[in-house]
Amino acid sequence: MSIPKPPKRSGMTRILSFATAFLVAAFGLVAVPAAANAEPATPTLTITEAPRAGGQVTVTGTGFDAVVPEGGSNNGVYVGIGNAGATNFYTASVIETVWVAPGNTAGSTGMGATAPMNADGSFTITLTVPAFAEGTDYAIYSSLAHGAGARNPAQNATVAVAYEAPVVAATPTTTTLTVGSSSVELGDAVQLSAQVLPADAAGSVQFSSNGTPISGGLVPVTAGSATYLATLPLGSQSITAAFIPADSTLFAASASVASDVMVTEPNVPAGPQVTVTPSQNLDPAVENVLTVSGTNFTGPGAAGGTYVLFGETSVWSGGTATPGSGWIAQVWVRAPQVVDGAFQTTITIPAGTMDPTKSYQIATSATGRLSMTDRSLDTFTPVTVQQPVVTGPQVTVTPSQNLNPNVDNVLTVSGTNFTGPGAGMGTYVLIGERSVWSGGSATPGSGWIAQAWVRAAQIVDGAFSVSVTVPAGTLDPSKQYQVATSAAHQLSVTDRSLDTFTPITVADIAAAPGVQMSASTVQQGGQITFTGVGFDPGASVSAIVNSDPVDLGSQLANAQGVVTFNWVIPTDFEAGAHTITMRSGNTVVSAPFTVQALVIVSDGGSSTPVAQCVARAVTGGNFSWGISSSFKNYITGPIAKGSFSGGNFSASGGAINVNDGNVGRVNFSGSIVATGHGGLLNLQLSNPSIQITGPGTAILFAYVSSTDSSGAPAMSGTVAVANLYFPATAVSGGSLTVNASATLTAAGANAFSGFYSAGTALDPVSFTVSIGGEVACDSTTDPVVLATTGASNDASFAPLSIAALAMLIGFGLIRTRARRQHV
Repeated sequence: MSIPKPPKRSGMTRILSFATAFLVAAFGLVAVPAAANAEPATPTLTITEAPRAGGQVTVTGTGFDAVVPEGGSNNGVYVGIGNAGATNFYTASVIETVWVAPGNTAGSTGMGATAPMNADGSFTITLTVPAFAEGTDYAIYSSLAHGAGARNPAQNATVAVAYEAPVVAATPTTTTLTVGSSSVELGDAVQLSAQVLPADAAGSVQFSSNGTPISGGLVPVTAGSATYLATLPLGSQSITAAFIPADSTLFAASASVASDVMVTEPNVPAGPQVTVTPSQNLDPAVENVLTVSGTNFTGPGAAGGTYVLFGETSVWSGGTATPGSGWIAQVWVRAPQVVDGAFQTTITIPAGTMDPTKSYQIATSATGRLSMTDRSLDTFTPVTVQQPVVTGPQVTVTPSQNLNPNVDNVLTVSGTNFTGPGAGMGTYVLIGERSVWSGGSATPGSGWIAQAWVRAAQIVDGAFSVSVTVPAGTLDPSKQYQVATSAAHQLSVTDRSLDTFTPITVADIAAAPGVQMSASTVQQGGQITFTGVGFDPGASVSAIVNSDPVDLGSQLANAQGVVTFNWVIPTDFEAGAHTITMRSGNTVVSAPFTVQALVIVSDGGSSTPVAQCVARAVTGGNFSWGISSSFKNYITGPIAKGSFSGGNFSASGGAINVNDGNVGRVNFSGSIVATGHGGLLNLQLSNPSIQITGPGTAILFAYVSSTDSSGAPAMSGTVAVANLYFPATAVSGGSLTVNASATLTAAGANAFSGFYSAGTALDPVSFTVSIGGEVACDSTTDPVVLATTGASNDASFAPLSIAALAMLIGFGLIRTRARRQHV
């Protein structure tokens, strides 16, 4: 950078200026008289937005008039562009400089044009900014000229260069048109459908015919689709669909290829035609007068006129002589009343003669003897009857027909009119054989394939909707099934106001033979489950692992043709690709799987390799849990009138394998005590422990002691209370934190005889523990031993009694009488 030279001055002025500059450069100090009571100026710089491709910006300065350096002269200001982040003008690697001085307009060597400063200390100049480059920033710097800026840093100014925002091209779109029919009659609507991609493009589609927008054919796009029912004019119509974006800067417009639709004159129906008014939702409780109009009643068959008949559709459907009886009402339209084949008459249907459960029609036929032989005037026009107002609970099930028994079926059960005292505790939704229950007695507590409890808070204005999964292999096409509902909890014993029964059907589909596996890849020493399906019920099925043959024996297929083999892979079994093959008679099925080698380390010189397992002790931590918010609310609410305490637990030991999925167990001390109903209900959950079984899974155990509704001991013992699920975690800073969702275990569901399904949600579980020094691995921290011993299987632990588990998941107090009828 070249520092600009000042304009030529008189000899004395040049000497004084030189002396002043020398003193500034050498010592940085020159005494300058200050104006009396003058406030220091505050210089500012502003710039226009820089072109993204580079170019000129306009720089405006203000406040540069109050500083008069030594010698009484204002030498102006240097303004330049350089790299951002510098401390001042001289350290900014300036790439272009302009000297702005009062009254100066001449050029200056090495610095481009010299610009004038206005009397008020303001100026406007232009500088050239380089093109935008990612990671490189620029700024505009100013400094009082001739070194004065170094002595007066407060009079310097800096402003960052801001570039224009990048121009983002709108995303292209495509519009595809589909017409419901290429030929329609005049007056008939044709469905026009447009598909817009990308599907998230917001806007509307304008449907046009022969280049003219169709009236009403501007349709908003929803999830990439727009549909319109158009009534088109007579003749050939060229239909197009044009997408109009809501924001053209985000998405581009597009148009479809044209599709032709031919609109023809309507075909005049041959033979007699009849219209009936009214014909829908007739009120059976009152007299109904129907107007019957006919056209095309011509030919020899109309010589004697026509009969107009009202009755059930089962009375007559043509093809035979017109019945002379069985009709509710009838009228004879005589021949003179039929003009040019057309007539109009009325027929009266007396009150109380129609049944809403039956179907009815208006029929016509030739009259007299012709009614026996001439079928040319036979017509049948359906008439519907108003259905009675539905009272009581109603249920719809989707899907409900032809369920595939070989797959999981997720049924959506929706209810209405679930109101009254019987709905005070919600409703049970139960799926099972029709023989299990048909009402009139307490709701059975067992025998159901699947069930759900819809809580009272989930029923809004008497309506609810819930999904229930029917597991694969639990439906038999030879049996009859239903979705039943009933009042919940103790009301299920005495209240029948919510009992409904909706049939579901099962398709007779034979499962194709095949093999399913718990995992496609398993480590040496791990366990894998092979499940065969599609075999004959009761057939003997053998299983062999290849390529290093291992005979897993044989088992009998169950009633659904399913057989299961569990195999713990030896630690010395060959790693690599293998195949499981199952055979029953001439039926042979197989599937591939992979065995991974176990990671091993030397044990310090021994020739025997050992699996690496490093555990670290749990040295502290805490755990908070409230079992279930609904249970807590019940205990402290107006029914139980009890108390709920505890729920904060402290870590009391355990160990974590920090090298293999954080497998391990954490023990806690503390308890939860819940009492209610004057002390008859008493639940204590104490000293829980959490066994982490792998990345993202764990089991919560606890010692549970409870009483039944009479105050007698119900159970005591350590049980698997909940399965925990959480994102994979890692030890960080010497601590491990887990935030998990919790669901009721299978052991809990078994204790209810299957009435409450495994997977019922409990309160979330959160705990943090600190990790210390290494300790020896054991069955809780060694993943190989854990997999072999089946530590994740909660069925080996003592199940909770019905009363205890009912409290645990907040189902409320089940009285002794109700429990006896449920078990």
